Amino acid sequence: FASSEVEVLVSGLRWSEGPVWHAAERALFFVDTIQDRIYRWSASDGTTIVVSAAGGFDGSNVPEYETLYEPGANGMALMSENEIIICQHSTRRVIRMKLAELQRLGGRPLSESNFEVLAQTAANGRGLNAPNDVVVAPNGDVYFTDPVYGFLKKQPPELGYRHLNADKDELTDQPYLDEAVTAVGAGVTGVYRWRAGGSALLGRAA
Repeated sequence: FASSEVEVLVSGLRWSEGPVWHAAERALFFVDTIQDRIYRWSASDGTTIVVSAAGGFDGSNVPEYETLYEPGANGMALMSENEIIICQHSTRRVIRMKLAELQRLGGRPLSESNFEVLAQTAANGRGLNAPNDVVVAPNGDVYFTDPVYGFLKKQPPELGYRHLNADKDELTDQPYLDEAVTAVGAGVTGVYRWRAGGSALLGRAA
C-alpha cells in the first residue's frame, strides 16, 4: 500500500469477492461466496445483507447444494448505473438485474427476484462450470471467466481441502474438480463473451 493507514470496513467474512462501487449511491456491493450472500456497505448505513442464496438456489434447482463449499455468487459488475451483472456458482450462470430489484430483497433469497439469465450454456452447448470474474466492456459486451471453483465440496482438512498445502506454499490438488468439468460442466475452462443486445456466447478454452 502507498499508505499504512488502512481502515477496516467489515470483518468476519469467509470469502469476499466481486466488489462493485456504485458512485451515485456511494456504496460498495460485494459477495461472500461461502456464506452465499451479497452485502452492501456505505458510510451512512454500514454493512447490510442485501441478498441471501445469492448463487440462485431456490430450494430444489441445485443437486447436492448442501455439499458445495462455495455455492454463492462471485464476480459482479455494473452494466449501467441501474443494472448489475452477477456470476453465480451453484446455478452455473450469469444473470442481469436491476440494482433496485436487488436491494428490494432486503436479505431474502435472490430466487425471489426478477432477473434475466445472460449465459448458462457454453459455446459448445454444454452447461457452464462456475462463472467467476466478470467485466463489462464500453460497448456493453460482457466478458467472464468459467473456472472449476463452483464444484468445490465441503471436506474436513484430513480429506484434503486446504487453500494452501501445510508443508508447501502451493494449492492442494483436487483432481475431482477437473473430473466434474468433464462429467457435468462445460468440458473445458475458459473465458467467454456475451454480445451486447444478443444471445451469442463466444468462448476460448483456458
